[in-house]
Amino acid sequence: MISRKNRLKRSEVKQVLKKGQKIFSPVFSIKFVENREATNKFAVIVSKKVTPKAIKRNLLRRQIYEILRLNKDLSEKKYNIIIIGSPKILEMTYSEMEQNIKSLLKKIYE
Repeated sequence: MISRKNRLKRSEVKQVLKKGQKIFSPVFSIKFVENREATNKFAVIVSKKVTPKAIKRNLLRRQIYEILRLNKDLSEKKYNIIIIGSPKILEMTYSEMEQNIKSLLKKIYE
């Protein structure tokens, strides 16, 4: 799990959803805003539309947070980032999710 200092607060999530730039892939959509803090901050959203079972949604969230924890410092610029999963995420393996998220993060950091 990602540390508390690297997670977005509710007010920050609302701000990013309202004012953030967007990047899309078939599986994830990412909204992000540059921040002025020392670290990247993340939030992950997996809705009931993806799967109605909370156990599965929480598993997907934990997997995505782990991928983010391992790849959080790829850039010198720091961002507030929200990753939103689509129903296609259920068909992916962990390594496929990791590759997809890494490629999207590289687009942000460029």
